[in-house]
Amino acid sequence: MGRLTGNQVGALWMLASVVSFTAEAALIKAAGSDFTPVQILFWRQVVAVALLAPLVLRTPRATLSTSLPGTIIFRSVIGVLGIVMSITAISLLPLADATTLSFTRVLWIALIAALVMKEAMGPRRVLAVLLGFVGVAALMKPGADGFDVGWPHLIALGAALFAALSILSVKRLTRDHSVLTITAYGAGLGLILSLPFVVTDFRWPEWHQLPVLLGLGAAGLCTLVCYTRGMQLGEAVVMAPIDYLRLVLAAGVGLMIFGEPLTLWLAVGAGFIIISNLLLSGPIVRKPTET
Repeated sequence: MGRLTGNQVGALWMLASVVSFTAEAALIKAAGSDFTPVQILFWRQVVAVALLAPLVLRTPRATLSTSLPGTIIFRSVIGVLGIVMSITAISLLPLADATTLSFTRVLWIALIAALVMKEAMGPRRVLAVLLGFVGVAALMKPGADGFDVGWPHLIALGAALFAALSILSVKRLTRDHSVLTITAYGAGLGLILSLPFVVTDFRWPEWHQLPVLLGLGAAGLCTLVCYTRGMQLGEAVVMAPIDYLRLVLAAGVGLMIFGEPLTLWLAVGAGFIIISNLLLSGPIVRKPTET
């Protein structure tokens, strides 16, 4: 048996990220009945800092050195806001719905690139964005009385927007910062930023709640590491579709563990959003120039 290719190894990392993300989402939903979103964020960051500390302390000066402190802080702030909103959405929505709406981050990236960075959209991107928002509309369960739009759906879309801003910030930071540096700052500053909001409503977890909090913190960090590693080793156009397995796992876990039924609108909405994402993430074929 020959050596695995970069895409094959990357696919294994991506599969690990899919499993760890679903585990984190399920644990967040389980913790949501006992803890507020900010409390969950706090303990999530505590676990991440504890796991990253040994790596950072090996070379603290090199790891924490940054030439873009403003971007680091901006990314950490929007990261915290996005995580809190994502935790809230997962706690309030069916797991499959929350996971599907999280993929709208690609639509937000396309819109930000067009409106802020003045990048050309092109027919394919315009079609992709339109299809994506058709998928979002389907998840709102349109009926005779209009759309069933609630705060949980809007919070999930807001979380996807902040995730898009975070991704664009990380894209800039990775030019001259390691993944460990970006992750360490995100965990540490995220913990500091959560303190003012959790101190007035702080509570120690009971012994039987510790495995849930420790598990979701570890799973969150594992998702980030595995996803980043997979994208580094494999081609993005090959890796991206693997990430959509999160929808299948989330739907299965939601049905079997939380008793959340699968609906036709979920299937329609997820289908449109996946097609939209594939159009946006696929390679752009350009006509060769004549010489």
